[in-house]
Amino acid sequence: MRLWLLCGALAIAIGIAAWAIVERQHQTKWLEAYRAASDSFNQYNYTGAEGQLRGILPQAEKWWPNGKQLADTLNLLALVYDAENRPKDAEPLCDRAIVIFEKQSSPTSLDLAKAYANEGNVYMHEGRAAAADHRLTQALEIYRKDPTGAGPELGSVLHSLGVLRAVSGQVAQAQPLLEEAVRADEKNLPPLNSDLAQGYLDLAQDYRVQGRISDADEADRKALAIQEKLFGNDSAIVRQTESRLGTNPRAAGAAVPPASQKRAAPAATPAPN
Repeated sequence: MRLWLLCGALAIAIGIAAWAIVERQHQTKWLEAYRAASDSFNQYNYTGAEGQLRGILPQAEKWWPNGKQLADTLNLLALVYDAENRPKDAEPLCDRAIVIFEKQSSPTSLDLAKAYANEGNVYMHEGRAAAADHRLTQALEIYRKDPTGAGPELGSVLHSLGVLRAVSGQVAQAQPLLEEAVRADEKNLPPLNSDLAQGYLDLAQDYRVQGRISDADEADRKALAIQEKLFGNDSAIVRQTESRLGTNPRAAGAAVPPASQKRAAPAATPAPN
């Protein structure tokens, strides 16, 4: 009897050890593919990132049907599709990732905030302003509870929400969001960063629409200082910023262009080993 019990316990232990080995192998394979896709995405190689993610997606669906690994894969693939101007393809992936994160994470999870922000940007590109505002606001509420953990993504969401409200005609509501986005980017991004420059440009545009020309010029000059170091004094983007200094589009009768959009979003953080 004791021998039978011992054999049974040994079989269970062997089974658990074997499962752990297979799980580590799965995790390693997924993580390698995910990190490669993240690198491709950050280098603007969207075709490469899409291929890497689509290659690992079936395995992630099989190995972790309700796990963080699958949600991260879906979220990053949605980012790729959105960057490729395919928001309709990105939206169902965002929905699936959010369902998983809402089940697996706390209401203040930064992973959940990333998924909300991702879908908010997708809705923006689909022209669904109300839905985009809702998702971006959800993300912002989470990020504001943990601004240190949010890091650069706090500025990204603030910027997206500010841009959305600016192009929706809510200029007064956009201003504090764009100002807060710039402050967050000044804290979390390198001084010479194109996203920080874009934040200054969109804030300047919002000021200019309100007739606050001196404030607009100051923000444009901050953007210009970054652009000159990044792109050179003779670049087209520098000349474009220089042309706006001291101008009032409304007084001149010119149409105010829609606010620009910065980065789509940073890649999601992979699940730990």
